[in-house]
Amino acid sequence: MRLDSIWGGVRGAGLALVLVLVCGVMAVGSPAVAQEGSPEAAAVQTFDSPRAVLEAFVDASERIADDGSDAEAWATAVACLPAEVAAGGQAAARDVVVDLGVVFRHIRAVEPGLLPDAGASAGQRRYLYFPVLKNIEDLKLVRAAQIKGEQVLLRRAAADGAGWRFGLETTASARALAAKLEAWAAQTGGRASDRPWVERFVPERFRASSVLQVRVWQWLALGGLFVVAVMLDFASRGVVGGLL
Repeated sequence: MRLDSIWGGVRGAGLALVLVLVCGVMAVGSPAVAQEGSPEAAAVQTFDSPRAVLEAFVDASERIADDGSDAEAWATAVACLPAEVAAGGQAAARDVVVDLGVVFRHIRAVEPGLLPDAGASAGQRRYLYFPVLKNIEDLKLVRAAQIKGEQVLLRRAAADGAGWRFGLETTASARALAAKLEAWAAQTGGRASDRPWVERFVPERFRASSVLQVRVWQWLALGGLFVVAVMLDFASRGVVGGLL
């Protein structure tokens, strides 16, 4: 068998490996896109109390952590966010869901019996879940994690005053709160983040934006892998040419 034929086979295998790596990069951190008729494209859910929001969100975030392609869980979690955030694009909304999921894995466990239900919250328009500084666990965590202005707050929907969702204050501070809790957990041996490890090194502006349902950092990674593949091809041609 001629050397150039062997080398052609090696190059073909190398390009196939690059394509496999590209597919892996595109898959990392990219949950399944909801198609028309899927749960995430269905009517938005509503929640009649702070208890209902937290129960639904915590259950959905746990299901997402187990299976990132669970479209129904994603739909439920996004429905817990303020309408402005949910309408701001799927990638950005899902980033908030991931961050809030990290938050709820670090702060005190949700005890449904302690949260107001529909009857108890009938006259309320806002409910602060964390931090409640009269709660000794919250006070210790606020000091240890150096939490200052971040909080988890629920509000009634402004449009009709009926449904409950997380407040805009919560979603605006979700990334900062998650980062502080992650740092605290790393120092104390607590739970690690559920965010894909690659995204922990990617700037926020590249994670929050997407084109054709693919995040900007993934397009950049694809371009980088293509350039590397071309350079390796030229280098291999030079080496083989010198040997023949």
